[in-house]
Amino acid sequence: MPYVIAALVMTSVTLVIFVAAVLVPARGRVIHERLSALELERDRHLPRRALRTREKRKQIETLMKVLGETIASRSQDTNETWLLLSRAGYRRPNSVAIYYTVRLLLVTGLAGGAFMLMSLRGLNPVAILFMATVGGLVGWLLPLYVIRRRTRKRSRAIQLALPAMPDILVG
Repeated sequence: MPYVIAALVMTSVTLVIFVAAVLVPARGRVIHERLSALELERDRHLPRRALRTREKRKQIETLMKVLGETIASRSQDTNETWLLLSRAGYRRPNSVAIYYTVRLLLVTGLAGGAFMLMSLRGLNPVAILFMATVGGLVGWLLPLYVIRRRTRKRSRAIQLALPAMPDILVG
């Protein structure tokens, strides 16, 4: 029974990712060809491996942006999230969407992973559900912890740089 539930959870995660991929808006053929030509000309000096890595990163970012925008459109605190991310140094327009996507993927991944791991160890169903809940909670809170920690580090760096500012302005 736990394996059936685990399979259903993993299937639903795969379905969510597939739906996000389908929702990605397609570019017009002419625009796509022109952008590809410009990128090829700009990246002509880069090795093929770097180009493939860049292309994969763009595809992942696009998927994350679409999924995150779907989540963010239903969220009430998008402005607060953007303020939190901008204080941490994430100022790109799609940073809120990517943040929500990372949170969702961590929740599903850690909860599903904890569920699978505890099922394989043969624990009772209550312990399995408890560990899956703990995994999901960690997945939900971990990105917030990382962003707040980065905000504190960035604030500290700015405060340490402030005493040198008058010397730079005068000198």
